[in-house]
Amino acid sequence: MRMTTKTKLSIKPDPVPAKLREIGSLVHRKDLASAEAEALKLLQAHPKRPDVHNILGVVYIQNKKAGLAVPHLEFATKAEPQNSVYLNNLGRLYLELRAIELALPFLHNALAINPKLTTTLISIGEYYTSVGKAALGLPYIERALRNEPNNKKAKWQLAESLNALGRTDEANRLCQELRLEGAFVVDGLYRISRNNKREQNVPLLAEAEELLKSDALTDVGRSRLHSAMGFMLEKEDRYEAAFGHFDSANRLSSAPFNIEVFRTWVDRVIEVFTVEVFRERASVGSESRLPVLVIGMPRSGTTLTEQMIASHGKAGGAGELLRVPLFAKSLNYSGDMGKFIDSFDALGPKGSREMAENYVSLLRFHTPGAERVVDKLPHNFLYLGLIALLCPNARIIHCSRNPVDTCLSCFQNPLDDGHAYSRDLTNLGLYYREYSRLMRHWKAVLPMPIYELSYEKFTADFEGESRRLIDFIGLPWDEACLKFYEAETTVRTFSQRQVRNPVYQTSVERWRRYEANLQPLISALGDLV
Repeated sequence: MRMTTKTKLSIKPDPVPAKLREIGSLVHRKDLASAEAEALKLLQAHPKRPDVHNILGVVYIQNKKAGLAVPHLEFATKAEPQNSVYLNNLGRLYLELRAIELALPFLHNALAINPKLTTTLISIGEYYTSVGKAALGLPYIERALRNEPNNKKAKWQLAESLNALGRTDEANRLCQELRLEGAFVVDGLYRISRNNKREQNVPLLAEAEELLKSDALTDVGRSRLHSAMGFMLEKEDRYEAAFGHFDSANRLSSAPFNIEVFRTWVDRVIEVFTVEVFRERASVGSESRLPVLVIGMPRSGTTLTEQMIASHGKAGGAGELLRVPLFAKSLNYSGDMGKFIDSFDALGPKGSREMAENYVSLLRFHTPGAERVVDKLPHNFLYLGLIALLCPNARIIHCSRNPVDTCLSCFQNPLDDGHAYSRDLTNLGLYYREYSRLMRHWKAVLPMPIYELSYEKFTADFEGESRRLIDFIGLPWDEACLKFYEAETTVRTFSQRQVRNPVYQTSVERWRRYEANLQPLISALGDLV
C-alpha cells in the first residue's frame, strides 16, 4: 500500500534516543542523582526497552549501586543477545561484583560480535590479571593497542599486567610514558616509586614535591604522592622524613572508622558462635577438601604462603576472593550478628549446601584439576564461623607476624577504604587487639584445626615450615614449593617483590627504624608487643 503524505506526517519520532543522550550527558557531568532519576522515569514510561534498561544499569554502576544494575543489564542482554555493548557492560559488571566465573562468557561473546571493541579487549585483560593469569590477558591488551595505539586505559592495563607478572622494567617504561600525558601522572609516579632503585630517586622526589604544590590535586592524588615519597625516602634511610609522608598520606583519607563499633561486633561474634552452634549444624555444608584459606592481618605473609602452596603440582592459588564476604553480607553476618543464625538456618540444608558448593566451584574454576586451592583473602578471619559451617573440611592457615611490623606495614601501604582502621596508629593497634581476641576464640570453638604460621619462623626455616604446611593440607611433598619465585604467577598485592625472589628476612623487625614515631601504636597494642 502506498503511504500518503498525511500518513507520513502522523508517524511520531522516537523520543527515547534523545532522552538516552541526555542521561548520558548527565553521567558525563557527574550529576548522577539527576541521571538516576531521569533513567527511572524513562523506564517507567518504557519498561520493555533494552536500551533503557541498559542506561539505567550504567547509571547504577556509576552511582556505586552495582547490585541494582544486575537485573537491568541482564534484561538488556536477554532482549538483544547480539548487542556487543550490552554484553560488554554486563561482563564488566560481573567483574566489578567479583562474579568472575560469569564475566568471561559475556566478554568473549561481545568480542565475537565486534572484534574491535577495545573496551572489551581491555576488560578481558583486566579479568585475567584479576584471577591470577595475567599472561593470558596480554594478547587481548596488545590487540586493544593495535586497534587504538594511543588508548591510555589500554596502556595502563598493560603496565598493571606486566607489573603483576614481575616485568617491572617494562611496566615502568609504560608508566613513564603515561605520566607525561597528564591523566596518569600521579599513579605513574607512584608505580615507578615502588619499583625503582635508590639511585633513581632524586628526580622523582623533586617531581613529587613540585606536584604536591598544585591546587588541582585531589586528596586521593595527594595521598598517593605522599605514599610514593615515603617509600622513596625509606630507600634512602631517611626514616623520619619518610614517616612524615606516610602519616600525611593517611590523614588525607576521609574513610571513617569506629573502633567501638568493631569491638561490639567482635563481642557478639564470640557470644553467637559456640561449640554447640557448629555441633548442631555439622552436616549442612560441603564435604569438599578443596578449600585452603590463608588468613590473618594484611602484610603478615599471606601472599608468600599462597605462592608456596600454589607452586605444588597438585595445588593452586585463587588470590583474594570476595565470595565469602558476599555470602556473609547476604546473611546479616557483617551487620546484625544476632540475626545471622536465623538467616543461615532459613537456607535449610539444601540452601546452605548450594552456597558451599558455589564457593567450591569458584575455587575449582580458578585451578581446574587441583586437589587444594588457596583463597588468601586475609580478612576471612572475620568470617571463619560461616566458613566452618559451609566447608567444615577446609584447611585454615593463620599467618601472624610481629604485631608492630604488621601494623607499620599496614600504615605505610595504601590499603583501600575497607581497611580504614589502618589510617590512624591508635586505631590500628586497637584493631589488632580485637583481631587477636577473635582468633583466640576461633581456635577454641571451630570444628577444624588452624595451622599457626609465624612469618618470622617461616622465613628463618622456610623448607621446614613449608613441609609441615603441605602435610597439614594433606598433600605429598613437592620440591617445586621451594622455588615458588620461579613460577610465572600473577601477584597483585604489595608483596610482589618478596614473592619474585628467594625468601629473605630483611622485613623482620623493620619497625625499629620508626620506633620513635610509633609510640601511639605501641601503647595501643599493649601487652601484645
